[in-house]
Amino acid sequence: MKARATQPPPPVLAFGFSFLSHKTSTTDLQQQLRVLARGAFGVVVEAREVETGEKVAVKLIERRRRRRRRRRVEEHKSPSSDAAAASGVPAPRPPPPNSSPSSPSSSRPFSKYAEREILNHALLSHPHVVQLRAVFLTEAHLGIAMELASGGDLFALVAASGKGLPEADARWYFQQIVCALDYCHRAGVASRDVKLENALLAEPERPLVKLCDFGYSKHESAQSAPGSRVGTPAYLAPEVVTATGGETYDGKAADVWSCGVMLHAMLCARYPFGRPEDASLPADARLRAMLRRILAADAALGDLAVSGPCADLLSGMLVADPAARLTLAQVQRHPWFLEDLPAGVAALNDELLAEQGAEREREESEAVRLGGGGATTAAAAAAAAAAAAAAEAAATAPNQPPRPQQPRRQTLAQIRALLAEAAAEEDKDCEGEDEDLELDVDDALAGGGGGD
Repeated sequence: MKARATQPPPPVLAFGFSFLSHKTSTTDLQQQLRVLARGAFGVVVEAREVETGEKVAVKLIERRRRRRRRRRVEEHKSPSSDAAAASGVPAPRPPPPNSSPSSPSSSRPFSKYAEREILNHALLSHPHVVQLRAVFLTEAHLGIAMELASGGDLFALVAASGKGLPEADARWYFQQIVCALDYCHRAGVASRDVKLENALLAEPERPLVKLCDFGYSKHESAQSAPGSRVGTPAYLAPEVVTATGGETYDGKAADVWSCGVMLHAMLCARYPFGRPEDASLPADARLRAMLRRILAADAALGDLAVSGPCADLLSGMLVADPAARLTLAQVQRHPWFLEDLPAGVAALNDELLAEQGAEREREESEAVRLGGGGATTAAAAAAAAAAAAAAEAAATAPNQPPRPQQPRRQTLAQIRALLAEAAAEEDKDCEGEDEDLELDVDDALAGGGGGD
């Protein structure tokens, strides 16, 4: 058997991105590229968009066919074998210390969470939501290319502050988060994973917030009603903690609770349902203590050094009964929220939703006119990839400077066709094999049902 080449294979085009080797592994990508984040889902890497030269963030989710092949190799290789060591198959590694128990596991088929993430994210286009640029497939990965927000996230910003942000700064970020979430909710999408880590920052002097990660999102009409315990434990609403098989809850109301947790954490750099004395407890006891306080809505708001209006808003958001909790519309009418609100913000979502609704109707009409089938949209995606390849060749030709172009955005029909193609390939590749489905936060909560 020939030894593997030591140099990385030459890059090939993957729907307009020239960074990705067609059959490379996640480990190879970590060696070749700047990794922005790691998680149970895979990696997020920085890449360059071929047509524009613009940097983007690409989430790479290992495809099931690749996972199964790697698992077979790992099951049959000898741990002491030099040949196995040279095979390049990455050894299993524990999740990073900061990984959330709610992160979609790499052993779960991407068709459940990633497909939902892509379809729901594709519906959203807002200044305070990370823009989805393209979705593509390689032999090894499903790639989700997104706008790059290079200023870090709110968690790091709050942690660096030590004692929390000034109230005026916390309001500035909170207004942007609520504006983005109101847009998502009115577009039919509940996040179910609102947290500081999912609020990314752009780089201006007073950073702009951009929400990301819709892996646990639910669309109110296109998908089933929320009914499982997913999310990050510190941000879970009481009705999510107590959810059992067959019961459902309002994902939008749960998002409001999580927004209240975010605001509290921004103001004092600690979660509202944790306590300093919990630090001496074992991890499982610490989690149970926090969950008991969540169920009792015991946030100890009296300990916060904030203004009366701010405390009033927090107390209305962190209410155990979702029917009595403030709605997002009520939050936006609260005096504390309205203070120093930039002009035009109140009307922004109305204008965007009206424009995007009209644009989507035009796209759907065009798809019907062209036939609207999967073959048509798949052909359109293939034509777009071929055009991107030609653009890359022209940009790299001798003495030819690259031509600036606007970022391409796939239509929803093209994305659906691509995901259908991926699902068909994987179903054929893995026919007759059982899935490895895992629970979400149920393991941490010692609960029952799986994710919905």
